[in-house]
Amino acid sequence: MRGKGFIIFLTTIVTLLSVYFLSFTFVSRGVKEAADNYATDAEGNLDYGKKQDYLDSVRNTVVYSPLGLVDYTYEEVQNTELNLGLDLQGGMSVTLEISPVEIIKALSGYSEAPYFVKSLEDAQERQRTESGNFVDLFAQSFAANAPEGENLASIFSNTRNREEGITRSSSDSEVLDLINREVSEAVDRSFTILRTRIDRFGTSQPNIQKLEGTGRIEIELPGVEDQARVRKLLQGVAKLEFWEVHPIQEVLPTIYAINDMLVAEKKAEEAEAGMTDEDLFGEADTDVAEDNLGDDLLAGDDSTGLDLESDLAGADSAAAMDSILSNISDLLALNRTQQGLSYEVKDTAKINDILQREDVQALIPNDVRFLWDVKARDAEMGDGSTIGLLNLTPIKVNRRNEAPLTGEYVTRASQEFYEGKIAVYMYMNVAGAQIWRKITRDNRGKQFAIVLDDYVYSAPVINDEISNGISVISGGFELEEAKDLANVLEAGALPAPVRIVEDAFVGPTLGKVARQEGVTSILAGLAIVVLFMIFYYAKGGLVANIALVFNIFFIFGILAQLSAALTLPGIAGIVLTIGMSIDANVLIFERIREELRNGVGLRAAVTTGYQKAYSSIVDANVTTALTAIILYVLGAGPIRGFAITLIVGIGCSFFSAVFITRVIVEWMCRKGDKANVSFATPFSKGWLSNLNVDFLGKRKLAYMFSGGFILIGMILLFTSGLNYGVDFQGGRSYVITFPDSQSTTKLKEALADDFEGAAFEVKTFGASNVLKVTTTYLVNDESTEADQKVMAALQKGVSDFSGLEYAGAGENTDGKWYVARTYKVGATIADDIRRSSTESGIVAIIAIFLYILIRFSRWQFSLGAIVALLHDTLVVFSAFAIAKVFGKSFEIDQVFIAAVLTIIGYSINDTVVVFDRIRETLGLRSKADTVQTFNMAINNTINRTLITSVTTLVVVVVLLIFGGEVLRGFSFALLVGILVGTYSSIFIASPVVIDFTNNKIVKKDKDEKAKA
Repeated sequence: MRGKGFIIFLTTIVTLLSVYFLSFTFVSRGVKEAADNYATDAEGNLDYGKKQDYLDSVRNTVVYSPLGLVDYTYEEVQNTELNLGLDLQGGMSVTLEISPVEIIKALSGYSEAPYFVKSLEDAQERQRTESGNFVDLFAQSFAANAPEGENLASIFSNTRNREEGITRSSSDSEVLDLINREVSEAVDRSFTILRTRIDRFGTSQPNIQKLEGTGRIEIELPGVEDQARVRKLLQGVAKLEFWEVHPIQEVLPTIYAINDMLVAEKKAEEAEAGMTDEDLFGEADTDVAEDNLGDDLLAGDDSTGLDLESDLAGADSAAAMDSILSNISDLLALNRTQQGLSYEVKDTAKINDILQREDVQALIPNDVRFLWDVKARDAEMGDGSTIGLLNLTPIKVNRRNEAPLTGEYVTRASQEFYEGKIAVYMYMNVAGAQIWRKITRDNRGKQFAIVLDDYVYSAPVINDEISNGISVISGGFELEEAKDLANVLEAGALPAPVRIVEDAFVGPTLGKVARQEGVTSILAGLAIVVLFMIFYYAKGGLVANIALVFNIFFIFGILAQLSAALTLPGIAGIVLTIGMSIDANVLIFERIREELRNGVGLRAAVTTGYQKAYSSIVDANVTTALTAIILYVLGAGPIRGFAITLIVGIGCSFFSAVFITRVIVEWMCRKGDKANVSFATPFSKGWLSNLNVDFLGKRKLAYMFSGGFILIGMILLFTSGLNYGVDFQGGRSYVITFPDSQSTTKLKEALADDFEGAAFEVKTFGASNVLKVTTTYLVNDESTEADQKVMAALQKGVSDFSGLEYAGAGENTDGKWYVARTYKVGATIADDIRRSSTESGIVAIIAIFLYILIRFSRWQFSLGAIVALLHDTLVVFSAFAIAKVFGKSFEIDQVFIAAVLTIIGYSINDTVVVFDRIRETLGLRSKADTVQTFNMAINNTINRTLITSVTTLVVVVVLLIFGGEVLRGFSFALLVGILVGTYSSIFIASPVVIDFTNNKIVKKDKDEKAKA
């Protein structure tokens, strides 16, 4: 073997590099164990906040010095270690979509043209059900709604856009180019801002990436448990504004006018019932109390900011809350204090509905806009109880709706203490400080509101001029709230609102279980394959096992070098690689055994065996790699993790099986025929070596069997359907853990009313005390409010059903139930997933067709391979439909699509090996009957086909048993796929080649020989 020294050198280098890069993982694990010990109390409870504080404290501390040559801090170690995906350690994954609506509105100069507004609304509605670029949807809607002769330039030719070359005569394509460019730049700016927010959030190893061409940003936050905090941090636009507040006396006439209109309306509605005012309003005094409340206000030349802290107190204010709203739900209630208008938190939705009515809007002056406080305050009632109150602040707006001062001037924000309370300090640049100085000088004695994302954080009265550009927000913050607020203020405002179109949460307990299941799968699969190879190939099997160990070690080492994240599907890829990597050794050893049976010497048999197996190994690996690359390019999230692992595994298995084993085998055979080396045991010697089965003679029977199975499956598929996961239909799923076993049927009955008639499913998720609830309730509403509403419905239904208390964000199993995993996919992104899944399959089939055509030079081989692949895919879908009828419903999701593409790669792998032997046999038997030649080639490869299938099948069975519920459907699909892939390479692919050949192959070979 040439280059033996280079192979040894390369193996040594790769091994040392793998050891080096994997060492960072072990060091990082040690630091995290120390953090766990530090944050665990005497009862064994782990405080995750305390753990994060410990990790933050050592972030810049040197924790690793390999050989004393280089020092690495913990942060540098983290950046180099083999990461665990969220499904293996817990955490949250969020996909955000930048809303272009606000950008388009701004570019139009906030046009109020009815057809423009209608076009935006239509585009938003179409986006719920259609895929495609929002700007294109808007353009189509605009073309349908605009009056004849009006083009996009009629809306977008304004002063702002004139600098970009847009005039009244600009074409629609020029305007659309501008809009698309602005939207693209907004995505880039949003990415930068979100990355800054995430970097300061405090989680370890966050990952944020743009999904090119989609306007989406994917964020992964390992170890995060507070989902609400993350959503607030990511979705807050951080539009900071300073607005003057209307004195309460100025808006009271408006409030009373609205209230009088509503009272009159209510009286009219009830007049026919003969109700009196006393019946209608009760005996409570509808007048409201006015409390003289003090303002805590900083004053003086050295003022650093403004603060307002007030409490509602006293019996009079309690009486004031017994207002009209307490008796009549749809009337506007008023509790007037010096802080403004105060309402009970439970009534804010009703107030919003009233204020949004057109007849009410007509009564509100153009310079008044009502904004709620961001946080409620507690008010003591006369009976000693407390209620939550929210202020409704009337801010003074101008004609252009532009605030006197905005957050663009804020250069730095920090969480600090102000008068013993947690507050957020904002520091402005020179221009901002000048504007703020003029505002505070000209508005002494007036109230100014500090507004963030249309919520009032504080509304103090200006006492004196502030010249240093520093202001303070103090609103009863918790420490984390203040940190997050300072974070978003300093990072800057997002150029457009973002919406969460997909999010997933995995609790740490479920992640730990997934890790254990993954490790068990790898060890069990490895043990079985190792034992089988020794049993079948004797010392040859021992060599294959050495290569297998190198293979797995290299996979982990290379993944660590790439700083890739190991996910549960990634572990599935490693387990699958264990089975598939044996294939190359089987091909080689079967060739060596064949040469030995023909009387060739040991060393010559080894050399010939490697030479003859090489082309089959290359073809098999290339076709499988093609599907893995397609998975990586068109997939996302865990699918990409699976694809990366599979690609790395294919490369490592090829190197270890072809080169490392050859070095070892040739060293073992250095004594020639005297070497005590065998490639068969007494049990396996001669197995399936002299078969002469007429496989092609049974092809019509095979066609009938396959056609019948697929027909049954397709009928069931169209009648009873498949169990589509939220990936493909949109919706939300929740994995719920109970202290003990629960009935899925009874829980489903209990949730029917809470989900208001929406489709949903309840099934066990591994254990009988773990249930998975999947629902399409509010599937088209991707807002945070909808998430909260669905979660509230789930909590109510589950608690009413079980009689147990909800544990909240934690995982307290002490007699409570909790949500261990959540997953949400918006309807729009579900459309994209369906489309990308279809594209993946089509692209994979085209790529394989072309590769087979190039390698075998005859289209009949390509056709046979593609027919076999389509056959295998249909059989898998049919098997899922049939399994559903028998009560075993596997979910169709992205991981299932990964399984189907893997089956395509595996099946073509098997088919290519058979085709390769057919090509070789045709060259040796050019005058022989084509059918006989094909049969001989299949019989010669049947040993390898069955052994590879058995080893891979065993590993997949292990994955099915130990891989956990998340991979159950994936494993079942692979199980069916491997069985049918082996079958189709023999009974479908080769027969199709024969049926479309009509002896053309034989004639062509004879003509070529005659010419020679």
